[in-house]
Amino acid sequence: MHPWVLPGFIPARPPPPETDQLLNEVAAGATVIVPALWYLEMANVLLIAQRRQRLTTVQRKAALDQLTGLQFTVGEEGARHAFGKTSELAETHGLTI
Repeated sequence: MHPWVLPGFIPARPPPPETDQLLNEVAAGATVIVPALWYLEMANVLLIAQRRQRLTTVQRKAALDQLTGLQFTVGEEGARHAFGKTSELAETHGLTI
């Protein structure tokens, strides 16, 4: 997570410098392709942060409004590769799917 969406968040290690550039491009209207579950995951992350008192209700709703205003496109293709290429990459690199 990034303080851009979750105020006060301090990552375990600093994000690469490209992160701020990417976020600025997204805020300027660049389209981002996300998996279908991304919307549910983001809503859940923010709700859990609120429940853990890291965000207020007002901050959570503001973050959701901020995300709603950005251009996201659901990438249908990613799910089609879950049993093949994605699974192989996860195994090779010790990742989860």
